[in-house]
Amino acid sequence: MTRITTLAFVVALTLPVFSQTPTVGPVDPLNPGEAFLAKRPPLPPIEPFHVPSPKEIRLANGLRVLLLNRPGSPILSLRFVSRWGTLADPQRLPGLAMLSAAMLEAGSAGCSQAEVAAKADAMGASLDIGAGPDSLFVSLTALPTQFKDLTGFLADLVLRPNLDPGELDKVKAHRLAQLQAQSADPAYAADVAFHAALYGSGAQGRPALGTPDSIAVTKLKDVRTFLEGRAPEGCALVVVGAVTEATALPILEARFGKRWGGRSNSLQPKPDPVPATRPRLVTVAFPGKPQTILMVGQPGVTSASPDAPAMALLNAVLGGDAVITRLMVNLRENHGYCYEIYSNFAFGSQPGPFQVKGGVKTSATGASVAEILKELTLIRREPISEEELTKGKAMLAYQLVLTLQDAKATAAFLGDNFCKGLPLNHLATYSARIQALDAAQVLASAQRVLNPDTMTILLAGDTVTTLPQFAKVGLSLPQAKACTPFGSVAPTK
Repeated sequence: MTRITTLAFVVALTLPVFSQTPTVGPVDPLNPGEAFLAKRPPLPPIEPFHVPSPKEIRLANGLRVLLLNRPGSPILSLRFVSRWGTLADPQRLPGLAMLSAAMLEAGSAGCSQAEVAAKADAMGASLDIGAGPDSLFVSLTALPTQFKDLTGFLADLVLRPNLDPGELDKVKAHRLAQLQAQSADPAYAADVAFHAALYGSGAQGRPALGTPDSIAVTKLKDVRTFLEGRAPEGCALVVVGAVTEATALPILEARFGKRWGGRSNSLQPKPDPVPATRPRLVTVAFPGKPQTILMVGQPGVTSASPDAPAMALLNAVLGGDAVITRLMVNLRENHGYCYEIYSNFAFGSQPGPFQVKGGVKTSATGASVAEILKELTLIRREPISEEELTKGKAMLAYQLVLTLQDAKATAAFLGDNFCKGLPLNHLATYSARIQALDAAQVLASAQRVLNPDTMTILLAGDTVTTLPQFAKVGLSLPQAKACTPFGSVAPTK
């Protein structure tokens, strides 16, 4: 693979991030650093770089192997993914996918959880097991010399879980304690209530970790049914590192090539329709809090949508991973309402949420909502500037570089793309599609996708203090829908 993480390239991409508007007026002689900051550094063009596509190999049972050979790489990452994640949770059992993932780590091939951890330690491997909306995954990262042992270990974890009743009791007890603790966290409560408001009773509207009621009634047979439903055709094994096809294929065929699983006719959950209407204002009460967790947003677009690249670029300008986005400059730098505020699109096989989220001063909650809606209205009314366009493209390219220099992150990216149904060359063509966008295309996508007038506004905090603020800042909003920390409508007292 071409070396793309040279110092010169990283410096070239980070320069736009620190390119600020020159200081107006005379420079304070007591702060000579301002003279340096007042000089805008040049903004060099992004140098072209090569992003390879993995090679796809099919095992005898239909399992895809996505192999990205990196000769000389000191790190090897293996990642098994199944297109059967939290979106596949039954309506009565939210949290089942996450529980099932935990049970893979709780013991396999006759080994206890402690013995599984000891095996990973003995190989110097990091083990990561979990579930997202579109996938259940098992990840192992270690030295390339461990490839043969790693594949055997991975096959045990994926295909031969113990599914011990006693271990399930422990996993459930841990999850219930986790939910109890997080119910007191306004950030967690806000996220759960926000998804429920946007997606109702659909899969994306239910808590990925589950609820105390759903965890309590989950049985071992539910976990077994969920895991046995995986079929090779709906799974992939991603290999990133210094491993050739000639070395990998015989070993992987021996470990994974036999027929297993069963849901071959339903390899992805059926898409849930997005509700036509959503509540405008939702609250989760945390009396006396000095900060409000604030979320504003709506259902977004899928990963495969033609608008996805433009929305990724718009997000980099509006509130992505940089300190000079429009939202940060407005709410933090200009007004001092918060420490950080960001926006995000959750692109997936189904339209994940677009959201603006941050913790703002309780006393500035109404004003913060007004400023967020102003920024959202502006970015879909006027084209972003050429300077913002250039900076946004540079940031997305830089983030891609950071992903590619890490074997585990690259394997996760490739595995997620597979589970979302994206083409094999999606990663390789991503940067070129972003660089080809102009301001007019971004504006047109924003006007198609975003509608600030109907976005859901969620407040988790001291609602007695915050709700009266909307009238003071000129916002006329309907009566709030009150929710519990687990997303359901709060009971009337």
